[in-house]
Amino acid sequence: SVVALYGEQCMKPSDWFITLIAAGSATIGVANYLDRASETSSVSVAEVVDGDTVHLKSGTKVRLLCIDAPELAQSPFGEKSRRHLQQLLDKSKTISLSDYGSDRYGRTLGILKSGDRNLNVAMVRDGYAFVYPQQDDCPISNRISEAASEAQSKSWGVWDASGICKPWNFRHGNCAKPESSPTTTDS
Repeated sequence: SVVALYGEQCMKPSDWFITLIAAGSATIGVANYLDRASETSSVSVAEVVDGDTVHLKSGTKVRLLCIDAPELAQSPFGEKSRRHLQQLLDKSKTISLSDYGSDRYGRTLGILKSGDRNLNVAMVRDGYAFVYPQQDDCPISNRISEAASEAQSKSWGVWDASGICKPWNFRHGNCAKPESSPTTTDS
């Protein structure tokens, strides 16, 4: 509702209150999500399990947030993805982890960084992982999407393979199996 004040049209005080509450709630919702990450901590990686999962020396299992790398059984990209993450970690003197809670398997969902380089984004940009569509509230979604577009436009890594099955489809058996060549028998 609008009222006239000093010849100007203004919202009534009650409408201002409702507008401020709505705007504040939206802002708080965004701030709470961004604050879901605990303080960033320095970590040591003991093992690279695959292109999106590492085990820390502390025993914590970390699933890289917002990305999905080919499964190891998805030859040759599963192993290539694992090796690429290992190389990114090997080049790093310091690794930091931002913790975003846990997944249903008890793994920490996190963003790994080497200095200022976000390794989650690097895996996608370098063509060794996909954007994970099941994490639609990803705090780095713009950066991840830009990285995927770049890798795809340059046909890097997984984007160089025609018809590669997305990991989430592979895990559920939703990928076409290669046709076996017909066998011939001499009669």
